Amino acid sequence: MQEAIGYCLYAVRTRPEMAHAVNSLATAAAPSKGMPTAPTRAHKYAMWTTLRYLVCHKSLGLSFRKGGGLILDAGCDASFGNELTDGASGGASARAGGYIRLQHAAIDVWSKRCRYIALSTNEAELYAFVLLLRRLLCVRRLLALILGYALPPTIIDEDNKAVDLMLRRRDLTSKSRHVRVNIGFIIDAIDAAEIECKWVPTQDQIANTFTAAEDRVRFARNRAALMGSRSIV
Repeated sequence: MQEAIGYCLYAVRTRPEMAHAVNSLATAAAPSKGMPTAPTRAHKYAMWTTLRYLVCHKSLGLSFRKGGGLILDAGCDASFGNELTDGASGGASARAGGYIRLQHAAIDVWSKRCRYIALSTNEAELYAFVLLLRRLLCVRRLLALILGYALPPTIIDEDNKAVDLMLRRRDLTSKSRHVRVNIGFIIDAIDAAEIECKWVPTQDQIANTFTAAEDRVRFARNRAALMGSRSIV
């Protein structure tokens, strides 16, 4: 079981749409206080289904496009209260995920369970935003070193209106003290012309693929967007 999960985690490098399924399975299939008998028969069946999907779609892969200058964009999302913790009480935490695309194809994707119980959807979204920003700043520094010039601000897609408003208002009041550090870190990046936050409708949020199960049409559309394909099927 662990070998199969490791194989799939390696495949995620060129098959970003599998990140949510593989990372969720890696978390759930490990023995814990809430599930000491893991991996169960259901976990093994889910692993078999994931491997079957990989085998049946071997022709898929990343496709980087030429022209149009250097295009670097990103997005992040979080599902609030959908993840089982390691505790026997069965409390729920959030799952955060995001992507970084270069020339319309993903160069970095991630899907992980948050280490703590978020108090609200906003807090979970801010946590995901900060995780993405840390990765993105590393990519921007590396590209600037290679190219010899500073990149324009990277657009980050965010589907949470409350987070967008907090960043626009620079909400560092006492009411937001539990997320002050996260907001301050993001605002510093905005002021340094490293990023720009762009609100998008939830149905257009590509990063949703890394935090929740999707219907076939939306999954196919987001898969194409992550891989650089012009087709949505």
